[in-house]
Amino acid sequence: MKRIHAIVDGYVQNVGYREHVLKEAIKIVFSGYVENLKIDEVLIVAEGGEADLKRFLSEIVITRYPMMVTSWNVT
Repeated sequence: MKRIHAIVDGYVQNVGYREHVLKEAIKIVFSGYVENLKIDEVLIVAEGGEADLKRFLSEIVITRYPMMVTSWNVT
């Protein structure tokens, strides 16, 4: 099992982004959490298999209205 920490920046607060992240995490079945940081930033911590985490990341980098991820840093 691996763990990622992702800080996502952009239009991701007050637009349903955290709910979207939660729904994607539930579909892929692993543990973690998501929380707002400073304005326009969200922290995502997730654990799972490497392939599942890659799939999860591809599902949460959104560039459609009203959500718009403009940058992300994953460790």
